[in-house]
Amino acid sequence: MRIDQRIRSSCRKRLASLMYPFRSRGWYKHYPRETIGTEDGVERLCRELLELTCGCVFGGPFAGMVLPEYSQLRKWPNIIVGCYEEELHGIISEVISDPPSRVIDIGAGHGYYAVGLALMTSQLRVTAFEMEEHRHTEIEEFAKANGVRQRVELRGKCTPDALREELSTEEECFIICDCEGYENELLNPAAISGFLKATILCELHDFYTPGLTGTLVERFRQTHSIEIINETPRMPQHYRILRTFPAHVAQICCDETRHICPPWRLVSGRFMMLRPKARAS
Repeated sequence: MRIDQRIRSSCRKRLASLMYPFRSRGWYKHYPRETIGTEDGVERLCRELLELTCGCVFGGPFAGMVLPEYSQLRKWPNIIVGCYEEELHGIISEVISDPPSRVIDIGAGHGYYAVGLALMTSQLRVTAFEMEEHRHTEIEEFAKANGVRQRVELRGKCTPDALREELSTEEECFIICDCEGYENELLNPAAISGFLKATILCELHDFYTPGLTGTLVERFRQTHSIEIINETPRMPQHYRILRTFPAHVAQICCDETRHICPPWRLVSGRFMMLRPKARAS
């Protein structure tokens, strides 16, 4: 009888090892509360997550997107989990399910949205503006790793003239804008008439440009329906990959902590969604 019990116990442990490999290895012991928030702790956590996902994004609208070795996005747990800017997932899913002719990504960063949107659609063309040109190689290789390099066009700094040229056609366009306050200079329909037909998703940076939200509302209220989207609390239990993680570790995997601004205060993410009224009618 004892032999049968040992066999059953061994089988249960083996099954647990296959289903939850990190639990069986006691991986959580490597993440005490006093070190998990450090740079080294987050780096080790990302390595564990990437091992679980085989180097891909786990969930969210870009689930399955490859994060190659050289990508800086591999250093963000919320990118790997797929909960990055979770409050925008519904909008991004709308773009994927009913894609426009093209997307303009202003402030492409490491290429998360430019590559992700191209990957999740079959014909969509993306113009990605990124003023820090040392990132261009990273974005190019990121697009290649996901098989969409031919549909992602890289450009440098997005100036009003460059944007006016991009919007000079009659194509249906979706603009995603994250340019650290420079949207005050760029997003002006009085100067660029092409905005009147464009759908725009903009991250708001009032902490860099005080009064920015009110300025944009005044500029677009006649032509666009306006929605303000605030950062929402993250729920780790919504992501299956985190169900065996200790609560304090799972929460760190989900939290948005990138909004640090002088004088070193943490601020919440806020976004503005602008949809043309003419199209809605």
